[in-house]
Amino acid sequence: MFERGAYLIIKGNFSIISYTLETVILLFLFPYIAQKEKANQAYIKGITAGLFLLIIISIFALAVSGFAVLKMQLYPSYMLGQTLQLSFFNHIEVVMAIIWFISLFFKVVICFFVLTQGLSELLKIQEYKVLTFPLGMLIFACSILFVSNNTYLGNFISSTWISYSITYGFLFPLCLLILSWGRSKLHN
Repeated sequence: MFERGAYLIIKGNFSIISYTLETVILLFLFPYIAQKEKANQAYIKGITAGLFLLIIISIFALAVSGFAVLKMQLYPSYMLGQTLQLSFFNHIEVVMAIIWFISLFFKVVICFFVLTQGLSELLKIQEYKVLTFPLGMLIFACSILFVSNNTYLGNFISSTWISYSITYGFLFPLCLLILSWGRSKLHN
């Protein structure tokens, strides 16, 4: 621990922070929620539980396989599921894959909904459903054209994704908060 200093630990945690900043997308759904106080608490508890679970899975994966094997794995939690065998249940990786596919589906649906809603508000279009088909085709085409293989995706995530997620997950909301604060001061 701390063999190469705290800087590398902090640098390594930026990727986890960048994935946590993705949750700002869920804030777009808050106007559609009736009980906002419960939603705030559930939002914070969900992020905390997710980070805690991520830390636990990382510690288990590190304890089971070691750092040398773990750093070569693309999906260490899936590898951990393949390694673990319970006496009453085998093939935990199948359950993990099903959970992963379901959660990925809901993440894509929520992100697509937020994109169409935000773009319809930006373009002042009354009905957001008009944008769903063109945006869906555009995203499908761009996903094939711009992400050619896993190597490119891994390079993009390690080099660009952190700054990109800090921009839309921290800087944009901070600017909106400052603008909202400034408007409230001007009206008072």
